[in-house]
Amino acid sequence: MKKLLLAILLIALIVGVAYVKDWREDRNRQQVFAEGLQQGRQDGDRDREVIDSLQRTLQSAEAAFADSVSRHTQQYEDQLDSLGEEIVRRDSAITALSNRSQTARDAENMDSVEQRRQRELTVLAHYKQLFLALPADLSAYEKRVAVDEIRQQTADKYGITVTELNRLRDKHALSY
Repeated sequence: MKKLLLAILLIALIVGVAYVKDWREDRNRQQVFAEGLQQGRQDGDRDREVIDSLQRTLQSAEAAFADSVSRHTQQYEDQLDSLGEEIVRRDSAITALSNRSQTARDAENMDSVEQRRQRELTVLAHYKQLFLALPADLSAYEKRVAVDEIRQQTADKYGITVTELNRLRDKHALSY
């Protein structure tokens, strides 16, 4: 019986030690869980603060960016408007020049053959008069420059081009 009692006591002691050991491990696990939970909450709070700070920074950057984009957009629209005005102004100038050119062409077409011939003779008479008024002692170079100036003056006076004047000279066989 002593052995039995000793065996029971030994079993009870083993069971008691195992129970205490499990109880302490469970308490340690709960303590580690509570500490981890507390640490996780602190980390989560700190992360939330960082996220909130980043969101505020992002919102202020978005507001600044939106303002900058708005200003640049306004500048580009102003430039586009001024370019549009410039295009309209130049289109009207082109139209006016085209109308003047057309009017000149229409007037030229309305001239009768006789009026054209009379005008050609007037232009050539003016050209001959200026040419014959040149001094005789001019060098070849000076004469060539003076003839070019006479041609330009005659063309300007009668509103024709030098090419048209040359055509008139060729038509009437003027070699000078």
